[in-house]
Amino acid sequence: MAVCSACDPSEFDALEGLRSYRTFEPGETIAWTGRPMTHVGSVVSGVALLSNTLSDGRRQMVGLLLPSDFLG
Repeated sequence: MAVCSACDPSEFDALEGLRSYRTFEPGETIAWTGRPMTHVGSVVSGVALLSNTLSDGRRQMVGLLLPSDFLG
């Protein structure tokens, strides 16, 4: 189900050399809208919350990323 599930064996070898893992603390921001992202990736474990900050300062939940979901 992950984005790399369509890769053939040679592409897996290339990805193996590029991949890295990063752990985020609960509540830590992964990316901001409008700012460049230096990496793309998939959720391996846990859940990532997609939210929008409203003009009055409230946060609105707009989605969830679950394991195998792509970010970037």
